[in-house]
Amino acid sequence: MVRDVKRYGIGVCVERLAPGMKAGAVIEEGNIVCVDASGYALEATEAADLRPVGRACETKDNSAGQDGAERINCEPGTFLLQNSNGADAVTMADFLKDVFFVNGGRVAKTSGGGKRSVAGKMMGLDGGRVAVSIGPR
Repeated sequence: MVRDVKRYGIGVCVERLAPGMKAGAVIEEGNIVCVDASGYALEATEAADLRPVGRACETKDNSAGQDGAERINCEPGTFLLQNSNGADAVTMADFLKDVFFVNGGRVAKTSGGGKRSVAGKMMGLDGGRVAVSIGPR
């Protein structure tokens, strides 16, 4: 399922990262990409110890490959993700604080007791979505 995460703001991406993909991973264009503890890329999900890279610029399938057999082009930047509900919803009080992946397209204000990885910094709210700065800066 392509989430087609939208870029927030007027910045233009001039840098790309291309980490090697994790064995068995399939990453769809427009989804958020992370690397795990081994340094290999997979789609963002609710899991501890992931490091966000950026949004996938292409679809790549490494389902039959070993770690690093395929590389995925990613762009870091600020992107709009869905907000969580209830007490874990991100608010303007969370401006410039870390927010956490609930899944590849949704963030929350807490780590869920340590089971979620940092998605990035909260940069604003836009129509119910959370603007999150993702990737190295």
